[in-house]
Amino acid sequence: MNTPISPVPDQQASGQQDIDQQASDLGQPPSESNQQTPVKPPRERRGPLVSSVVINVVFILLFVGSFVSGNLASGSGTLDILQIFVSSRYSASQETGATGQDGTSEQTASVTQFSDRMDEVAALLNREALHVFTQQELDDATKQAIDGLLAASGDKYAKYFTPSEYKEYRESLDSQFVGIGIQVNANNEGKPTVARVFENSPAAAADVQVGDIIVSVDGQSKEWTVDEVVAAIKRESGQEVTIVWQRNGEELTTSMNVRSVSVPTVSSELMESNGQKVGYLYLMQFSPSSADEISGVIKDLEAQGAGSFILDLRDNPGGLLAQAVDITSMFVPDGAVVQIEDRGNTVVDKVNGKTVTDKPLTVLLNGSSASASELTAAALQDHDRATIIGEQSFGKGTVQDLRELSFGGALKYTVAHYLSPNGTTIDGVGVTPDIPVDDGIDQKALYALSDQIKAAESQPDADQSALEEGIKEAYQNMVYPEGYIWPGDPGYKYIEGADPFLDAALKFLTGDSAK
Repeated sequence: MNTPISPVPDQQASGQQDIDQQASDLGQPPSESNQQTPVKPPRERRGPLVSSVVINVVFILLFVGSFVSGNLASGSGTLDILQIFVSSRYSASQETGATGQDGTSEQTASVTQFSDRMDEVAALLNREALHVFTQQELDDATKQAIDGLLAASGDKYAKYFTPSEYKEYRESLDSQFVGIGIQVNANNEGKPTVARVFENSPAAAADVQVGDIIVSVDGQSKEWTVDEVVAAIKRESGQEVTIVWQRNGEELTTSMNVRSVSVPTVSSELMESNGQKVGYLYLMQFSPSSADEISGVIKDLEAQGAGSFILDLRDNPGGLLAQAVDITSMFVPDGAVVQIEDRGNTVVDKVNGKTVTDKPLTVLLNGSSASASELTAAALQDHDRATIIGEQSFGKGTVQDLRELSFGGALKYTVAHYLSPNGTTIDGVGVTPDIPVDDGIDQKALYALSDQIKAAESQPDADQSALEEGIKEAYQNMVYPEGYIWPGDPGYKYIEGADPFLDAALKFLTGDSAK
């Protein structure tokens, strides 16, 4: 997953303490039409040695501090890559003394005891201790204490965000960024290379092109890593950056002012197979604008003659729950989208009644499809509305609430599990495809490798040559040819046999097995 360079949101919405307004924190109010009844860049090309799944996880470029690079940079580890906030309107009960999550009768305690104990210690230190704490010491101690409490909870998705980390996390879910408007990944030689140039961006105006290699930033030349380029280019809106690019062996210099850039979460293509037109949509993540983008793309593709659709959710880590509901609603006229279970209640979210198309649909999943991606696929599968093609998905079936804190930063923690409309468990299991496809890539092993790479890069004496050998070994069985371009990206041309997932979907929709 490559992403655009150096984003900082135009506006940072203020957090809400009422869970019903949590979606508003990220710019998308909960849909009033969602009925509630009580009761897991464009992604990176796979093929070039160092520019594929590992790099697409580690190096998110336009989103400086974005949902991948930001999480890894803050040391949150691989799992957080697949834990993009799913906005929750379902509050965990505040009662104390509840039984453990495993249903045992183990004695439980109120978390307020923790605060009482800390208050007692803090009062003693404040009144009698010789040491006088600095603000930085208290900030560090606060983080350590909260991290310790969250670790004790066993909630693998829980995280305390410092104010700076929270700012970066929020940026990762915004589709408006301050930057120059390009996607960048590392090429075969590890050099930061332009993978995409966004329309109406400073880079587009400066004639930056796909394939350009970043040589220097503001006069500084070195063997850049993608992370170093991110740090070098990041700046406030209106400030100038001068970049030297290498193109076909020649060097070109551009100076441009960074500014707001709109980054689409959907890429599309009208494909043709067996004499039939098929609309292809790739959704990068479930961000506030995703449903509107998909709706518009579907209508445009239908106007061009698309008789069926492929919704590609591969490598999509999730996002906003409200967007998953709205996107599912485009294909399903009535019924449930998801069951959400908190401490003592089950709530059913239903479609919003805004159906966009009834044309045949397939959904592509892989081992990196998580959270809202799985929720959407499971709902479409339960309603017999789509045929799921690909791999077993990641298996993240929990809902996280995100609360801003009065002293800065925010707290993310699990408040509920979600099930498919038919009550099928997703967490730890994933969504099972109707038509399995194996591309030979061990997704979870690649995520683990990305963590190792990131950890090694943080060490000054990291053995880069050993890392390169590890990457080569991990990629030696890649099935995608070098230089393969995904649908929706500039220069795309469908190559039969290059993408087994897409081949299977097209065969199903336009071949003898098509419904």
